[in-house]
Amino acid sequence: MPLPDTIGEHKKSTPANLKFSVVIISTTRYNELVKEKPSTDKTLEIIEPLLKEKGYDLANKEIVADDEGLIKACVKAFASSKDLDVMVTCGGTGISPKDMTVDVLAAMKAKVLPGFGELFRFLSYQDVGTSAMLSRAEAFVINQKPIFCLPGSPKAVKLAVEKIILPEIAHFLAMLRKVE
Repeated sequence: MPLPDTIGEHKKSTPANLKFSVVIISTTRYNELVKEKPSTDKTLEIIEPLLKEKGYDLANKEIVADDEGLIKACVKAFASSKDLDVMVTCGGTGISPKDMTVDVLAAMKAKVLPGFGELFRFLSYQDVGTSAMLSRAEAFVINQKPIFCLPGSPKAVKLAVEKIILPEIAHFLAMLRKVE
């Protein structure tokens, strides 16, 4: 007797019209915004078409500096929003002194999903070699909503969104929204 495909069933049960929030966490990009200069960010132009291809909506875009208060404010607004389903942050996941995205979420007592970071670094290793260990990419859950913290590199963002987040987001949300 074959075993049931519970993962496949979960993936089928998630709404197609998911709304994503993308937050670019970069003091450089934030200063460009404040000074009304054109943004040099390349990650939004990668993420948006990938989401649209799956029928998802980039409903919220923000650029904030590497600042604990600004990052917390974005996360709190997302967590309390009834209109947003998934948050992706780009930047602040490295090891430099200014990289604090992961630390801020951890301090907010977010539930950590270590498998995401492990898988991201494994796939990154195949592309960039041992430099992959310098990434602190991580996934969290706050208020039953997923937050994926990615590096600011366009290549890393494409890898994470295309190979990990989008293939698994339906299953992820089905589990978070499960009523027992």
